Amino acid sequence: MRLIASLIGAIIFLLGVILAFMPIPFGLILMAVGLFIMLSSSLSVRHLVKWLRRRNARIDRWLDMAAAKLPQRYADVLNRTRPDCPDEETDADLMPAERRTGSAAVRPPPQDRQKAAPAMLTRAPTYPRDLPSPPPPARRPPQRLS
Repeated sequence: MRLIASLIGAIIFLLGVILAFMPIPFGLILMAVGLFIMLSSSLSVRHLVKWLRRRNARIDRWLDMAAAKLPQRYADVLNRTRPDCPDEETDADLMPAERRTGSAAVRPPPQDRQKAAPAMLTRAPTYPRDLPSPPPPARRPPQRLS
């Protein structure tokens, strides 16, 4: 099911790339929808977006602004791609517990993971652009030439 969702998301994203060059930028909407589908279904796409956010501060700011304006359900998908968000271990973490195989389906998630989940949505200042700027240098009086 996740493979089918990823393929559908990729097709919608590629269709959006093609339509982005039309006079009406309907392709941007399709690109966003395709990206959300792929982010919610593929761990590798999530890692790719996280890598892009680490490398490019502008993309990181754009996705943060988008997450702030989106409903919480969609903002959570984007928040999982933040560079300071902990990585998921496997693709099985994305699946519901009923569909997992093995002993992990019987065990509930650890308590510390449940408590840490809301904390990962808050952002700590990890980038130089997030830290307060240093005070301006003190002005020195002009020197007189003798």
